[in-house]
Amino acid sequence: MATIVHPFTRAIARTLLAVRRARKMSQAKVSHLMSVEGVEIHRSTISRIERGQLDITMGDLAAFCRVYRVQVGYLMLSAEMGRLMPEAVKR
Repeated sequence: MATIVHPFTRAIARTLLAVRRARKMSQAKVSHLMSVEGVEIHRSTISRIERGQLDITMGDLAAFCRVYRVQVGYLMLSAEMGRLMPEAVKR
């Protein structure tokens, strides 16, 4: 059975992918940095999150923000606007 993912979660997923690409980071690198943040998440799970196939927990979202050095508010605004906001990439 397919997992039903909320449309805003898919928007967050697209934004996470855009920020990772803007940072020129591989999913493997993100997985490693997430483990440094105390969140064990496999590269394939990051891929599923970025494709909008898996819901993301608030804890994981906060860890992604720490790894990417963006605030949750910028991530959510970028997702809502449907494009990566400049402030989310500058840091």
